[in-house]
Amino acid sequence: MSKNTYSYEDFLIEMIDGIPVIKINIMRATVKEVKSFKQILDSLVAANHRKMIIDFSECSFVDSAIVGVMINTVKEIRKLNGDVVTVTPAGGINNIFAQTGLSKIFKQYEKLDLALASFSV
Repeated sequence: MSKNTYSYEDFLIEMIDGIPVIKINIMRATVKEVKSFKQILDSLVAANHRKMIIDFSECSFVDSAIVGVMINTVKEIRKLNGDVVTVTPAGGINNIFAQTGLSKIFKQYEKLDLALASFSV
């Protein structure tokens, strides 16, 4: 497995076998972080990444501004036959996804290795 890691203030981007894993490295992802989050996702799309993983393992809350960026990105990538999946461990974010219907939009996995494996099927 090949890995490269890039760090931004609130996000950690790790390339694992060519798939960007964007780790939300803060407890609460809010409108305050939306600009940098959008820039990261836009740059990955511009670099022709058609598979992405957004990892919420360290995050317990996400607001609608962050969700909006995620939805726009997944729509764009799915038009190009790609996908964005999430790592949402039990509790916290997983419950938010279930309550808001996001679980119908994003494929969710409890662990990163399962999310990575979903792209090799």
